[in-house]
Amino acid sequence: MRAVLIFIFSFFFFTPLFGQSNNKYDEKMVAIAKNVANKIRNKSENLKVAVWDFTSTLKTKGKQDELGEFVSQDFAIHFANINDRIRVLDRDHFKQIMLEHGLNSEGYIAPETAKKIGQFTQADAVITGTVDVGYSSLILRIKIIDIETASQLAASKEYVPISEDLRVILKKTDFKGIPSSKPRTNPSEKENNTRTKSVGDCEKQNTGDYFIKNTTGRVQLVDIRGGLGSQIKSARLDRGETLSLLNMPARGYNFNAYVDGIRVVGNIGAKKSGHFRVEKCKSFTYYLGSSVVEETKKDVKRPANAKKNYRICFDNIGSNRHMWGDIKVKLFKNGTKLKTIDVRNGQKKCVFNLIPNSVYNYTYRNLMIGNKSGEVLTEQEITTVEMKNH
Repeated sequence: MRAVLIFIFSFFFFTPLFGQSNNKYDEKMVAIAKNVANKIRNKSENLKVAVWDFTSTLKTKGKQDELGEFVSQDFAIHFANINDRIRVLDRDHFKQIMLEHGLNSEGYIAPETAKKIGQFTQADAVITGTVDVGYSSLILRIKIIDIETASQLAASKEYVPISEDLRVILKKTDFKGIPSSKPRTNPSEKENNTRTKSVGDCEKQNTGDYFIKNTTGRVQLVDIRGGLGSQIKSARLDRGETLSLLNMPARGYNFNAYVDGIRVVGNIGAKKSGHFRVEKCKSFTYYLGSSVVEETKKDVKRPANAKKNYRICFDNIGSNRHMWGDIKVKLFKNGTKLKTIDVRNGQKKCVFNLIPNSVYNYTYRNLMIGNKSGEVLTEQEITTVEMKNH
């Protein structure tokens, strides 16, 4: 009985979260249907209207235009429900008539085709449209065609949010994904040239890397949050240290950075808030206290023969003050153990002289947390791994 109750609670608790995008899509489609109906009523009343299949440039395997058909079906449903001085021809009946007379119910409507539609269906007008995929929405271009003259009575251009159902359809098309053409204008951010995973892995998993480097000159406590405000990671960064966020889902994130590692509430105290975006198969670095230009100037001042000492630091930040709060760490490269270190509660220990832009694996354990593992990319001179001992 307890398991059943847990399942029911989980279903009702999480269902609204998954349905939010679908609700926004439906609300927009209803608004579009009302807008088109108003345009038709302004031209004439009591028209008999048929909805022609919308078309898109995307093709699906085994089916010519699933995206266009899906959108036109939804539009037809919402349009028929308005039922205000407009008579809507049943969509299935309309398609059957087209089939019986050898007419295709999608694509461009030639004048002779429009006249045949009027002859066979007694419709006064037909609604047609095209569907394109924009950066974060579908772009619908809808036309209302007069059957008798084949002239355009009215038109509408609309932007529709992409629902979860549409995402499923897009995955089955030849759609290659939204290009990363959205400009990144943050002066404190730069793109890196290396990736942790192979291109195939990040393409399949839709992940990227992001690094936050503390250039403020003071200790910072950084909280990373995802959608719905959920906290993903919290890290304490000393001066010059970098937080590595590897293989993160490609989407937007928010962060708060608290000066001297003191978390504050509201606007009280010193903190910096911001937003960053992870892109698929790309890597970026955010400079917390300076711009890319300022950091570039610092690099120029560094002597040409100065050698960076790449290191991974393990920070035991747990609240367990007893002896069992100590953590034993093992560092590996390509399956070979390089070093074992003991990090006491509240201590930070580093492994030096590591290879730049290389992936290292680590494991750590103590009596309270058991075994943990992860991987680190030495893209920055100092990379810190936070460990909680409780």
